[in-house]
Amino acid sequence: MGKKRNKKNNLNPWLTANRPDQKDSFIQVGESLATHPVFKTLSITARYIYERMSVYANYAKNNNELDFTFPRSVYCGKYGISSNAFHRAIKDLIEKGFVRCVLKGKNQRVASKYRMVQVWKIGNPLNGCPQTGRHLSQNGTPNAIAAPNIGIQHYPRVNIKIEEKDEPPHEA
Repeated sequence: MGKKRNKKNNLNPWLTANRPDQKDSFIQVGESLATHPVFKTLSITARYIYERMSVYANYAKNNNELDFTFPRSVYCGKYGISSNAFHRAIKDLIEKGFVRCVLKGKNQRVASKYRMVQVWKIGNPLNGCPQTGRHLSQNGTPNAIAAPNIGIQHYPRVNIKIEEKDEPPHEA
């Protein structure tokens, strides 16, 4: 028989604001993530938002979904992050390969959808995987198709001579 799961909150008292008999959600942050050079280049706000978004990604994963929403009511109301700080941080997370914006909801007036990706682990998706040289798929893993061998393409040289005319330009 399997081990019976304890219904109590197993968090240390200094990690939760709830009473010991109340359940509280939590995330695990590995030491390798916290000390990774790419993660350390993120701003403090971006790191905090990444950790908060991972809670919402876990909820989506438990419901068999890859994408999750992180609406303004959550980051402004619940966590007290200004809209400008959030947009700077999410831009940083997207550029460095931690999060991908699947749906921008600004023009449709719906919540944007995000997806956690691991491109920051593997390398730049434009350069491909450093081990295999293959292009990366949308979720950041190497594809089975090898990267095309594209050499440097030079533009043709055009010789243009500009000759001065004897007549000055006409003035009106």
